Amino acid sequence: LPLASLLLLPSHPLFTTCLSFFCATEIMSQELHKWSHMPPSEAPALANALQKLGLTIPRQQHNKHHTLPFSGNYCIVSGHNNGWVDGVGLCRMLERAVYEVYGVESNSWKLDEELKERTLR
Repeated sequence: LPLASLLLLPSHPLFTTCLSFFCATEIMSQELHKWSHMPPSEAPALANALQKLGLTIPRQQHNKHHTLPFSGNYCIVSGHNNGWVDGVGLCRMLERAVYEVYGVESNSWKLDEELKERTLR
């Protein structure tokens, strides 16, 4: 997004507040995700404490979405929504929609051809 286009954005305080909140939480979600990949000895103490309290996704639970059969566990911040997201097949539906609209294959399909076939049925 070129900087000049920022001048076209609405300048209402509510819009600015919502955009700021979205940006801050999106950045923080990526940090929380990064911490779930780090060994406890390398992660900040805050990350380890949040994982122990169950407020962010523990490493073992997060690793499930990186291993075959790539069947779920895609909620990368807390994992609290994995049950219903996996239950309704939301990620598979989104993967299929992206493939049908843009022709882009999910990375997990490249590692598991059967998953691609199951998703496109």
